[in-house]
Amino acid sequence: MKQKLQKTGVLIVIFLLSIQMVSAQKADTAMINSSKTLFDLYTKRHKTFNTVGWSLLGTGSALIIIGLAEASSGNLFSPSFDTGAALGSLGVVMVLGSLPCFIIAGSNEKKAILQLRSGYVGGPSSFNYAAVRLTIRI
Repeated sequence: MKQKLQKTGVLIVIFLLSIQMVSAQKADTAMINSSKTLFDLYTKRHKTFNTVGWSLLGTGSALIIIGLAEASSGNLFSPSFDTGAALGSLGVVMVLGSLPCFIIAGSNEKKAILQLRSGYVGGPSSFNYAAVRLTIRI
């Protein structure tokens, strides 16, 4: 009986937590309905992922160069070769890790441009402007 009561209590707690998460998610999506808010969100994400991508790329490239220099300073069985190989490998992993960051940054930039084109985005002095696209084909 005691075990059945504990299982029931755990199920009630899980149910209440799931209700709380759903209501929190609805509140988050309700706040992000305006084009201005979505544009700001996607722009911030683009800048963040772009910065992280460039940081990983620069640091990884530096580690590859340092690793190659360290590995070439000794012979194949020296400790400096092992250190250089480890640094170079870490650099390669960091450079490869920067690629998804750039892809995500580009995706968020496209979403921000789409929000700019599709709706009103607040201007600098509290007026709204709509983005208009004019294409002339010759």
